[in-house]
Amino acid sequence: MYKPVTPDETLRFMSKNLKGLRQLFEAGRRQSYILEYAVFEKICLENDLDLGELLRFRFVKQQPTQDYKLRKQYTDFLEFLFESAALNLPDHFQFHAASIREQFNKLQQELDTAKIPLLVTSLQEQLDDFLTEIDTQTRQLLRDIEALKASGEHEASLHERIATATRWLDSLVYPLNQVLQASTPDAVVAQLHGINAYAHKKSLFETDPELARLFRHLYGEALRVNEELTRLGGVIVRELMPMLERIRTSSKILAGFYRYLESMRKNEEPDLPFYGLLSRNRRYSRAYATDWMVRAEMLLDTFFVEREQFVEEEVGDTDDWLPNTERFKNNLRDSLPVEDFYRWCHDFLKTETGDITLRKFFSVSKLLLDSEFEAEFEEDSPRFNLELTDVTLSLPKIKLCANDLSS
Repeated sequence: MYKPVTPDETLRFMSKNLKGLRQLFEAGRRQSYILEYAVFEKICLENDLDLGELLRFRFVKQQPTQDYKLRKQYTDFLEFLFESAALNLPDHFQFHAASIREQFNKLQQELDTAKIPLLVTSLQEQLDDFLTEIDTQTRQLLRDIEALKASGEHEASLHERIATATRWLDSLVYPLNQVLQASTPDAVVAQLHGINAYAHKKSLFETDPELARLFRHLYGEALRVNEELTRLGGVIVRELMPMLERIRTSSKILAGFYRYLESMRKNEEPDLPFYGLLSRNRRYSRAYATDWMVRAEMLLDTFFVEREQFVEEEVGDTDDWLPNTERFKNNLRDSLPVEDFYRWCHDFLKTETGDITLRKFFSVSKLLLDSEFEAEFEEDSPRFNLELTDVTLSLPKIKLCANDLSS
């Protein structure tokens, strides 16, 4: 008879057998979490893992091929726990992006208010899943690149380092960065701007309080995901790409030099990796190329290891400034009623900073949702364009008054 397991039992089982479960997890991480029977049995014997218990707690399931597959519910948790994940191809993220776009289109076209809560919740979950995937993959790539750097620079490992760095750059990093670019209307970042504007408007003018609350949550989720993706895009461009390029370039130079030394030891004509360093055409009376000095200096520089120096990086381009929300709110109270709220926000920000970005504009315009104020809006009123530093917004004219019911 089937006996259900309790959450307490599951957590005790995982705590007691964590070492063995981790070995199963690591062994299957790069193989879609499918372990061949021999590998699975060996790990179980070494760690005293009982197959009956693994099946009872539904940690694994047996395949028709007699192999064992780790269940996704556990692998997702262990990926988070061990900060270790399998690297996915960019097609996986493009699928996520397409799902977000499709779900947002469904939400905009849905007329049945009974279905809207499910669509909003589903879109929020897809946004969170996409962000989690990107964050997990970025962290895993950083860890794997650090391991690749520490893998040694002896001759046997250099070719493997070159191949790995090239594969990660061409198959993972460059395409992943392309997914996050906002250069096309279908890109995720562009979709997030659309979701922000749509959810913001719906949260203000939706007559059903429950739907207004859901749209407000969607607006906040889209803002958070957009900020995190911007940060992760910076990590990819400023850290992942340069690190892999350095590993690939330095490994190529060292591999070429090993080849040069080996050919000299065998008293053979060297097959130089630095093409053009020596001239092999005897028609000319010189034994070197015209740019030999530059090429020789590049070769010699690889032998000099300078003492490590730590220089504090000056962060000059980072603008972390945000408006003082409380002071803005006090100014807003004193100016009520405001005939055109969004223009008023823009004019206020111009007195504070010359660089008005979408992030800064939203940090003050979100007070439109504050219960202390009441917004008035005419559906047929024309919209106007507001130019910010990083985006152009199409906004309605909104009148803001004091909400007498909040006092």
